[in-house]
Amino acid sequence: MDSLELLLNRRSASRLSEPAPQGEALHNIIRAGMRAPDHGTLEPWRFIIIEGEARSRFADVLLAAAVDAGQDESVQEKSQKGPFRAPMIITVVAHCTEHHKVPRWEQIASASCAVQAMQMAAVAQGFGGIWRSGFWTEHPIVREAFGCREQDMIVGFLYLGTPLMQPAKVKAPDTSAFVSYF
Repeated sequence: MDSLELLLNRRSASRLSEPAPQGEALHNIIRAGMRAPDHGTLEPWRFIIIEGEARSRFADVLLAAAVDAGQDESVQEKSQKGPFRAPMIITVVAHCTEHHKVPRWEQIASASCAVQAMQMAAVAQGFGGIWRSGFWTEHPIVREAFGCREQDMIVGFLYLGTPLMQPAKVKAPDTSAFVSYF
């Protein structure tokens, strides 16, 4: 797939099945994430891969967070089903470091760019993905499960697998509403 075509037609794939990326394909996805803009070469990201039985443990963590937060039954049910919507989930944590030139927000932005690069690398190799977040990313139970320190932030969960359907190509947007010149 042509790089520009990939970027201009990026779409999330929410319906994913086996197989998930493995071996060299997974290695490429992680390496793409590690090429995100990184002021100060801090490498402010950590990638935690969830697959197989680990998805059950992840569902338990999400349920505990939902119950603790007083979420209603529909959210609790979603927390139990969500991890099984894809064969692989990569939790991306902004692993922030105190730095005199690189503020925390910039390190979070860098980790967020890593998620985008990883999703693009997955699509370029024939896989699909969707970046999910929600209240879980900030909940103490979830943060603890992923070893987050106080200064860290979970920027999202990248669900990966083989798309059950190919997303439609997007219509070229009118960029004039989003662009101005200084």
